[in-house]
Amino acid sequence: MKDYRNSPMKDAVKRICVEYGLDLAEEEIEAITKQAEAAQKLFQQLYEVDVEGVIPALKIDPSERS
Repeated sequence: MKDYRNSPMKDAVKRICVEYGLDLAEEEIEAITKQAEAAQKLFQQLYEVDVEGVIPALKIDPSERS
């Protein structure tokens, strides 16, 4: 199990907790940190996808107004 004591993500969660007055327990902060890091890993894979040469499936033509 990962140690979240010195995690930058945990620091961010704590800052948000203080800023919004959430009064979260340490266990809740660690659970949110774990979820946020998992989501970050998922989204990182999406950022790495090269779509430079991909043509969009839908093109919006501003001259065609309904």
